[in-house]
Amino acid sequence: MKYHLFWNSHKPFERDKEDVLKKRIDLTLQNGYFHTVVNKESLNWKQLEINIIFTDDREITELNEKFRNKNKPTDILTFPFELPENKMDHPDTGELYISLDTAKKNSVMHKNSLLDEISLLFIHGLLHAFHFDHEVNEEEKTIMETHEKTLLSQTNLEHIIPLTSYGS
Repeated sequence: MKYHLFWNSHKPFERDKEDVLKKRIDLTLQNGYFHTVVNKESLNWKQLEINIIFTDDREITELNEKFRNKNKPTDILTFPFELPENKMDHPDTGELYISLDTAKKNSVMHKNSLLDEISLLFIHGLLHAFHFDHEVNEEEKTIMETHEKTLLSQTNLEHIIPLTSYGS
């Protein structure tokens, strides 16, 4: 699986912290538990790509209004992979839009560093990209929260509370 980082907003931290973020993304994508969760064996894994777009509250509000009919900013907006079996011979791309404005506000509220908050949003959004959804019902919320907690723990971020615990 490949990923690409895009900065539609100013970069919130120096190059060294961007490198740490990339290492965290790599660690998550290489995680055996994650591969089991998304059933890697049934996917053409090398054909999948994820775009991670860092933006601001203005742009994410426009997207949230257009695609979810919610005229307000959100921390992350995920456009999931399409995973029908007959399509896996062709590359598919998922997209994660992360509002740096909202991530900064939430990092203060959640008592996380901005880097930790963005790492949490990546894991949360990645699970959404593979069609996990905590807004469907309590059972699905519990499943997604379990996956979030495990991935946070296995990527040395066990000190972070999963977003599903906040009801996000």
